[in-house]
Amino acid sequence: MNSYEIKTAMACFWRYEKQCPLVAFEAGNRDIAAITPSGRLIDTEVKVSLSDFRADAVKPKHGHFVNGKDWTGLPDPTWRFYFAVPYELANQVATECDTLYPYAGVFGVGEKLAGIYTSLLPFPVVEYRKGKQISQKKVSLIMAARLCKDQSATVCRLAKQVYLTKRVERP
Repeated sequence: MNSYEIKTAMACFWRYEKQCPLVAFEAGNRDIAAITPSGRLIDTEVKVSLSDFRADAVKPKHGHFVNGKDWTGLPDPTWRFYFAVPYELANQVATECDTLYPYAGVFGVGEKLAGIYTSLLPFPVVEYRKGKQISQKKVSLIMAARLCKDQSATVCRLAKQVYLTKRVERP
């Protein structure tokens, strides 16, 4: 699976399975940000290989889960943090989270799970490890607006890519 397929599956999971009213792609420093119906922020990072997963440990992003501040120095409202990986890697990633990212949860995403999982999602999503609660804070209106703004920029960028691709394909 590639990162786009995993992002699509996780966005659908948060929106349709968990009924999160706001789900944003590539908003701020998050692959997928979801705000729960109770106003809590869930951050999902997509990884497609073990080396990609292990290399993430040195990013400053993970330091803010430990010290309680986001990359701007403000209090971070992330309630739970998850990694979404191809299902073939999910068990190993869940085991390695104990030492590398003890607060992180793990979702496995994959086509081969379809026989054991019935859902309307494009690819089935299975929780291998539950993320620990990081913050008690709810998302502020300003933070929600920032996620929406970042999401709209992502949508515009993707729409432009589709337009350019279609324009090149015309005879």
